[in-house]
Amino acid sequence: MAFQATGPILGGARQKPRRRNFWQILGICCVFAGAGWLWVNVIGRDLDHGAHIHVKHAEQTDPTGATAQAPTAAAKLAAVPGGPAAAILPGKHSNSNGLDPVAHALLSAARDQLARKVEATTALSEDPRAIKGNSLDLLDRGLGDLLPLRAALLRHRARDPRLYGLAQKPAATQDERRRALTVENAAIFLKSMAQSLEISVDSLETGDLVLLERRHGQKRLILGVMTDVVDQANQAQVVTLDPADKLAKEQNPLKNYEIRQHFRLHAGDVSKIRLLLDLPLARGAVL
Repeated sequence: MAFQATGPILGGARQKPRRRNFWQILGICCVFAGAGWLWVNVIGRDLDHGAHIHVKHAEQTDPTGATAQAPTAAAKLAAVPGGPAAAILPGKHSNSNGLDPVAHALLSAARDQLARKVEATTALSEDPRAIKGNSLDLLDRGLGDLLPLRAALLRHRARDPRLYGLAQKPAATQDERRRALTVENAAIFLKSMAQSLEISVDSLETGDLVLLERRHGQKRLILGVMTDVVDQANQAQVVTLDPADKLAKEQNPLKNYEIRQHFRLHAGDVSKIRLLLDLPLARGAVL
């Protein structure tokens, strides 16, 4: 009796879990199938069209991610509070494209001094690639092979010594060479051989040269190259190698200086100088 009574009960207990497992598996399969249909037909389409809730691609994109766009040079400059912003000077180009070759060369060299953080010194450097130099080096490096400034200045001083305050032709010695290669003498050379323009911030163009005198501290004359950048007040900027600043600097020329002279040196002027001083064009130099 005991055996017969428990037999059916045990048999029934084995059948019920099988039915439950079947319906559970069927339910899980339906859930996965439904989720897959939703992903393909609803969620996926919303993501593709940016229709998901609170979507803000532009604001949420990681700026360091691979898809982030690199800011332009103008955006980098404009992002600096109170700093200079790339802009087009009145009637001028905002970059070197279309500039006169000499103005282009001067601007490129000035940018190079800034990028390499060249140390500003009082002494002239003999190496044009040096990480230091004075403002005469700034001009010399800009002109490069287009016009060997040192040779031109020495030759012009020897041919017309009275312009430089000399009674006669100077001797060809190292001491005389050192005395000749100064900012003051470079200004005399430029006044004689380049375009000498009125002193006005409104007439400054990219690649122009200015003779500056410091307003404060030790009075010093330096040369600067006008760039294609203006500040927030629309004031054209100048690159200098002033020992008072320690490093090459781009700044408002009127902030710390008075403009003493304003020069412009273009390809036609360089060709004329070469002809007058018998300076052949270096190999590879293009005007």
